Amino acid sequence: MSSCLRVLLKYGISKNLRDEDWQDGKTQDGNRYPSQVERMITLYSKEIQVVSTALPSETFMSVLQKAIDKWPDNDNLLRDKAIALTKLGQKEEAIGVYKQLVLKFSAKFYLWSEMAMLVDSDDVKNFTALQSIKYKSARRISWEAAFGPC
Repeated sequence: MSSCLRVLLKYGISKNLRDEDWQDGKTQDGNRYPSQVERMITLYSKEIQVVSTALPSETFMSVLQKAIDKWPDNDNLLRDKAIALTKLGQKEEAIGVYKQLVLKFSAKFYLWSEMAMLVDSDDVKNFTALQSIKYKSARRISWEAAFGPC
């Protein structure tokens, strides 16, 4: 585990976050850059992906949810949540988050691919695998055909 992450965990993630840590910024040309909280979440999420024994804490999950509520269009935060839920063994909840993601960002093939790894049904697994490569062709496969109405 990185020393930066150890410090965050040791001294508490949410207890020491300031209001400024939640503020995102703008570059001179108007582009948004992430807040300190988003950067911390990214660091933490990458760490739990790499370290097989690392599990997301309840504190991290609550900070992550607060960030998702603040920036609902940030697909990286939702993906971090799906990954964290997967690490916690909450596969069905993770699939639910991936469903939200692929409905919003259907052209991001890696989301379909990650969801396919969680699904038990061969039909749905095949569907998600096809969806992950479908953007290389013009043919569209119906979401409802595989999952039913949302």
